[in-house]
Amino acid sequence: MSCPTWKAIASGAHDVDARGNAGVVESDRDIVGSLGAAGTAFFGSFRELREIQRRAVPPIRSGRNVLVASATASGKTEAILAPLIARTLEEAPGGVPRVRVLLIAPTRALVNDLTARIKGPLDRLGIACGRQTSDHRDKAKAPFVLVTTPESFDSMLVRDARLQAGRVVDHLLAGVMSVFVDEAHLFDGTARGDQLSWLLGRLRRFRRLNVERAAGGPELALQLCAGSATVSDPEGLAGRLLGTEAAVVRVEGTREVEVFGPSSVSGWLPLEPSMEIATLRDRLEPVPSAEFAERAERRIWQALSSDGHSMRKALVFAPTRRLCDTFSAHLSGALPRRRDIEVFAHHGSLSRNRRERAERGFASARDAVLIATTTLEVGVDIGDVDLVALIGAPPDTRSLLQRIGRAGRRIGRTRVLALPRSELERAALTSMLLSARDGVLDPRGYGRRWSVFVQQTASFVAQGRPRGRLRSDLIELVRDVWPEESAGMADAIVENLLNTECLVKYHGRLALGEPWADVFDEGGRGMHANFDSSGEGIPVVDAGTGETVAHVAQRPAEGRDLALGGQRWDVQEGGRGEILLKPKGVGGTQEGFRYAARSAPTGLEYAVHVRRGLGLHESDAPILDSPDGPIWLHFGGSGFQTLLCALLPGLRSIGGLAGLAVAGSRVDATLLAELASGHARLDRVVESHFAVLEPVLSVGPFQRHLPDECRRRVVAELMDVPAFRRWLRTRHVWEMARDDPRWTHVQTALLA
Repeated sequence: MSCPTWKAIASGAHDVDARGNAGVVESDRDIVGSLGAAGTAFFGSFRELREIQRRAVPPIRSGRNVLVASATASGKTEAILAPLIARTLEEAPGGVPRVRVLLIAPTRALVNDLTARIKGPLDRLGIACGRQTSDHRDKAKAPFVLVTTPESFDSMLVRDARLQAGRVVDHLLAGVMSVFVDEAHLFDGTARGDQLSWLLGRLRRFRRLNVERAAGGPELALQLCAGSATVSDPEGLAGRLLGTEAAVVRVEGTREVEVFGPSSVSGWLPLEPSMEIATLRDRLEPVPSAEFAERAERRIWQALSSDGHSMRKALVFAPTRRLCDTFSAHLSGALPRRRDIEVFAHHGSLSRNRRERAERGFASARDAVLIATTTLEVGVDIGDVDLVALIGAPPDTRSLLQRIGRAGRRIGRTRVLALPRSELERAALTSMLLSARDGVLDPRGYGRRWSVFVQQTASFVAQGRPRGRLRSDLIELVRDVWPEESAGMADAIVENLLNTECLVKYHGRLALGEPWADVFDEGGRGMHANFDSSGEGIPVVDAGTGETVAHVAQRPAEGRDLALGGQRWDVQEGGRGEILLKPKGVGGTQEGFRYAARSAPTGLEYAVHVRRGLGLHESDAPILDSPDGPIWLHFGGSGFQTLLCALLPGLRSIGGLAGLAVAGSRVDATLLAELASGHARLDRVVESHFAVLEPVLSVGPFQRHLPDECRRRVVAELMDVPAFRRWLRTRHVWEMARDDPRWTHVQTALLA
């Protein structure tokens, strides 16, 4: 699929103007003028509009639901928010403060960033803006624009109704007239994305039930818009999230990409269209884990100092919170000896104050390095970034584009330092970088996660307290959110929730069973989210200041020297369940705290990139001889591998090669063709092994509450059994001979 960030794509598909007509061109002055005061507030300082703004403003101003797809830093936020604000100001009544525009972002860091970015124009309009997350709580002020996350959106739906005689007469969000979903691609094909669809359906329900009219407001239809820089199927995403009539506005974006490596005179290698895989792979020198801190630090310094003093700031993406802690602690001692460089760390287990301090510090510093996990993958404004360093390979090209898109906005050229820790990561990074160069995104499958219906049932019933909900209310909501789905599935799930006493009947209505009711009464922790989480963990406190620095999973032994958030600490005696730390000097390599996290399954996208980066063709699935017997390199990802092992019990997984290769029984093309054609057998295996397959399919945390038949259906859909059959039929299985030119490279990568 074409990516709007790095490759020219067909602009104008589904583009419409303010009158709903294709192809009508308006001047910048006309477009800004159509927005009234909002146009001046958002675009008054612009010499001219950007192309995405020219294309997106008219249809959004006219009331269309629109997905805006364009490059990072291309002006999407203004393109969407300015016309939404203009239309809302025109239609909304004055008087009592109401939340009119809801802006939904995937992370708390992005909520903070968006709030800061839009505050200026909103202040010029005299409009209040607030944010509602677990870190900041502004909802009580009922700001005109409220920025939030899906989890806080869910919580507000449950808790912010005004009741009279047990009936809802108003709600904090009943006056919302438009919704803007930022970084929409991060929600697509996930449990959080399905949750967001349900939340928007519940918000639309307010208007159908005339709650807004009862509060003295208008009957304007709810308008939904979204923005994304990396989406492989914009029409599909728009239809799923915004409705089948949603428009898609796309504009190309290009930026030169250069990869650093010490082998050339300049150090920087442009990703030219003619570059082959072997050329780039040779440039990406692996950094062994045993020597990682010292060698990676030297590589970062080489890159920063490669172009005189023009390279001032680097953003480094680490795959785990623990590595983020330990490597940032090492850099904080090593880099300042080379230049006056400040080092910061940023990940989700650090406290809000620590995260925000790192964002502000990096943005204001002259020379700085910021090590982060995925918390900074999306567009938080941390100022100019000259270099993005990648420790290991991200899961797919989409994530890689988000990360490297953080750099080079000032000069229009992205500079990347790849730090693979193994030959496998080297292969994956090679393939992903070339896909980014070509603007090709990995195709993403889509399947409904009915576990989200369980969570939304609990939330929807809790929202209806004290009266509860009619069973027909739930079925009606299903038909609104997933209209093509049978109500029978939802009815079976509700019956199972009644049988397990998660729900109970009370005067003919549904109410929460005691366990769920207790959770909501205590704040609903864990009941508003659809991602796996083990909770905050044990608080870690600076003994000198009393500041909570982070939350961790395990208590370390006293007297240990540990790294956390870019610093070294001595572990002191714990008190009141806390872990007390005392700051130490910088530098050196220490252990890090352990966090509650499990290894993610290997996605099919990642496995395909490894195969391509090794120089193998699309259907190649070779067999290699090893001292322990034959190894079959299937490159099918964890999902397909789990199903393969269920079909062929003689196969077994290999440590370090999950989702890439298996050992044990030999396979050949004939055997795979037989498996693919055995529909009945394959369906039986999926049905009987659904519990084994669930962990590798990201089914969502409430899957266990589904009846078994529903769990089987979800697994079969997410597994995409027809795609698995096609994959089996097209595998080219052969014994790779030692005289094959790829033998040495593949053997080194897979058998290291």
